[in-house]
Amino acid sequence: MAFFDDETSRAWRSMPPLWKTTATTTTTFTGETAGSEQNSSRQPEDARGQSQQYADTDAMDALETANRLLTNSLERERDEFASYRRRVEDDHEKAVAEGKAEFLKTLLPALDDLERVRMNEPLTATMEAVVRKLGAALDKIGAVETIADPGEPFDPETMHAIAVVPTIEYNSEVVGEMAAAGWSISGKVIRPIQVVVAQPVVG
Repeated sequence: MAFFDDETSRAWRSMPPLWKTTATTTTTFTGETAGSEQNSSRQPEDARGQSQQYADTDAMDALETANRLLTNSLERERDEFASYRRRVEDDHEKAVAEGKAEFLKTLLPALDDLERVRMNEPLTATMEAVVRKLGAALDKIGAVETIADPGEPFDPETMHAIAVVPTIEYNSEVVGEMAAAGWSISGKVIRPIQVVVAQPVVG
């Protein structure tokens, strides 16, 4: 006995098996589910990546700030050291100049005595040797002797008047006589030239 007629059997056989339909549907569902799960798992990873990027940016900013502060500090230290070194050098040069000036001042009385002796009588060979050695020592410290000739205009910057005498030969103050030579070191006057000034008579 046949449960189905021929037409029903042909329709039944033409239908796909149930397991294929179920499998296809299941496969499609499973793929959508997996994609959803993958997207869900990717979101926390993206969030962690952004957080790490922000952390790296903050760290770079902090390093740049620290580097800038350190650079500024080093530049200040360098400027302060350069200023300190200049002050030390200036103080040293000033001390050396003052020492040379004091040394020359202590020699001035002896130099004046030697000049007076030379003007009155010839120096002996021994005294000439002493004078040469003394001159070499003065040259070593940069000492320069300055003189003034009679009739030369009186210069108060480099000369000191120890006396004044009237004159009708000149219309302005001039050197009448030099009493003692002047001395200077590196352009700085240690002792001005000692002179007698010839002053014109008025009227």
